Amino acid sequence: MHTNDNIQCLYFTLLQSLIVFFAGTIGSSMLCHSTPYGPETLPLKIGAFGLFASMMGVTMAPLIIMAGRYCTCQQAFCLECVCVCVLNVQIE
Repeated sequence: MHTNDNIQCLYFTLLQSLIVFFAGTIGSSMLCHSTPYGPETLPLKIGAFGLFASMMGVTMAPLIIMAGRYCTCQQAFCLECVCVCVLNVQIE
């Protein structure tokens, strides 16, 4: 019974971390897109983009480490679809 409680606690912690990272990524993206360009807001724009880039790195790094081989296969498949459908290039 004790190990079942630990597993439930682990799943709850993973769910919390996913929610926090995805909310942070979406929030920093919204901040980056809503900040206008201008001489007075340029430091804020650069900071917002830095926050967004770091949140993307923190969110994507574990996924790439755990499923990097699968992600690479999916990227190659998507590239082939783009080349065939959009560019009319046949990959052999």
